[in-house]
Amino acid sequence: MALYSCIAEKGFISNSELKTFNQNNGRLAEHPPADMVPGIEAGTGSLGHGFSIGLGIALSAIIRDLNYKVYVIVGDGELNEGSIWEGALFAAAQNLYNFNVIIDCNKWQGTCRSDDTLSSNSISKKFDAFGWKTTEVDGHDFMQLDNVFLDSEKNKKPFAIIANTIKGKGVSFMENKVVWHYRSASEDELNMAIKEIENNS
Repeated sequence: MALYSCIAEKGFISNSELKTFNQNNGRLAEHPPADMVPGIEAGTGSLGHGFSIGLGIALSAIIRDLNYKVYVIVGDGELNEGSIWEGALFAAAQNLYNFNVIIDCNKWQGTCRSDDTLSSNSISKKFDAFGWKTTEVDGHDFMQLDNVFLDSEKNKKPFAIIANTIKGKGVSFMENKVVWHYRSASEDELNMAIKEIENNS
C-alpha cells in the first residue's frame, strides 16, 4: 500500500483508486503488477525478485559508468527465498558497491514469526560472511536512517542495512499482531489508529 500511495502522490493513479486495494477485479493487487499499474516498472512477487532486479540495475550502472545508487527493501521473512542469497553472492563477486538493501526486520512474516519458519538470527553475520558491509539501525528512527544512507555514499562493498522495527508500531492494538499482515482496518479501527498516532506525535 505504501508504494501505491507514493505513485498516487506522483499522479500515476488517483487517490480514490487507493480504496480498491486488493479487491477483486481491481488492479492494485497485493503484489504490484507492472503490466497494469502505471509508475511500476517491475512486479516483485513472488518474493525475492526485487532483490535480483535491483542487482541487475546496479550492475548495469557500473558497466555504463553511471553514478547512481540502487536501494531495495526486503522483509526479514523474504530472506527465506534462496534467490536472495544467490544474489548476495553475486553482488559481492561483482563488487556492486552501489547496491544497498534495507531489511525490514520486524520478526514477522505472512502467518507466523519469522523464526518459526526459518531462523532469522545473525542476519548481519550472514551478509558479512557473503562479503558485504552491514549495519543495524532502529528502523523507526529517521535520523539513524538518514545517517546510514549518507554513509552509504562512501561504500566500497554492497551494503546491507538491517532496520529493526516493530510491526504495527504506534498503534497499540496492531503492534506485534500477525493478523494485521493481511487484514484491513474497519472505519472505527482506522479512526482509533489515527487518533492514537496523532496523540503520540
